[in-house]
Amino acid sequence: MTKTIQIRPIAVRQIRRCRVITIALLALLLHARAGNAQPAAAPTPAPPPAINGQLVIQNADISLLADAGIYTMNADGTQPRKLAGVKEAQWQGWPQWSHDGKQIVFEAWRNGVKGADTKVFVVSANGGEPKELGIGKSPTWSADDKQIVFAVPRGSSETKNGTWIMNADGTGRQWLFAGGRPACSPDGSRIAFVNAVEGNDKVFVYDLLTAETETVLKEDYLHVFGCAWSPDAKQICFVGNRRNNPVELAVIDAAGSDKFYKVRLTDNIGRDPNWAPGSRILLWMVVDGAPRLHAIDPASDEMPTVLGSQAVPQQNIDASWSPDGKRIVFSCNPNPGS
Repeated sequence: MTKTIQIRPIAVRQIRRCRVITIALLALLLHARAGNAQPAAAPTPAPPPAINGQLVIQNADISLLADAGIYTMNADGTQPRKLAGVKEAQWQGWPQWSHDGKQIVFEAWRNGVKGADTKVFVVSANGGEPKELGIGKSPTWSADDKQIVFAVPRGSSETKNGTWIMNADGTGRQWLFAGGRPACSPDGSRIAFVNAVEGNDKVFVYDLLTAETETVLKEDYLHVFGCAWSPDAKQICFVGNRRNNPVELAVIDAAGSDKFYKVRLTDNIGRDPNWAPGSRILLWMVVDGAPRLHAIDPASDEMPTVLGSQAVPQQNIDASWSPDGKRIVFSCNPNPGS
């Protein structure tokens, strides 16, 4: 395990990024769950001023968006435009901006292909034809943008499930450790990830310097759909649900939930929270039957703020910030009822 990570010590060390739900949204969440599920064994790895200082929740419904694909918009929800789309895809999501702002990586699931064989794609931040990079989910960039870290789900055609790394062109795929939905600390020294243990999802942190893994989420959650680091790397937020409970956004101390644990919001929340360049988290929530992008301050008790007018009922989800915090990239999937 340690030997594998040391193949590219600098690039890996610098990696960053690092309910009551409607039937349609539950399907999205279960796709994420199935695509990232791992063996139930303990892993042994193996800003604009308007958003500065806040947490952002993925919750958006932007008007005039009709075609499924990857979209961008201003941080206040204005000027949405389609960036790219994968032909014959029944699902496109988890877009992440490269740190130099030039590219966006995302996942897409084509019709006729099993969900476990969802592919990773990359496209210019100016738009164009996406390039397929192979099987993978939950992709994120290394700090120098030369590599991509991603998860390979159980049941895929790949030889081994878990968290992997590859060059930005799709070559040199290498397995890192068991677990999925990776999120790297701002300094690149640690990777937070999710793995199932005795029927519950846990959040772990793998230290690239010591090759040690620590369980940081002590509480039992049936599902953890995604997690993200605070800008100072002192906290981790995640979206998940405990057994027989609705989905919630919680914040824990990066050293362990026994030191700090706070459920910030319980609502119709979607997966994959994204911490802003300031101190807000980006995630999506269901409002009036449609997922809309919102922002929330984790340090206050105020309710989330919707981004833009978001008047049309479409599934706009999986959002993340541009490096300068001025733009947002997100996934738009037509509402099944529209």
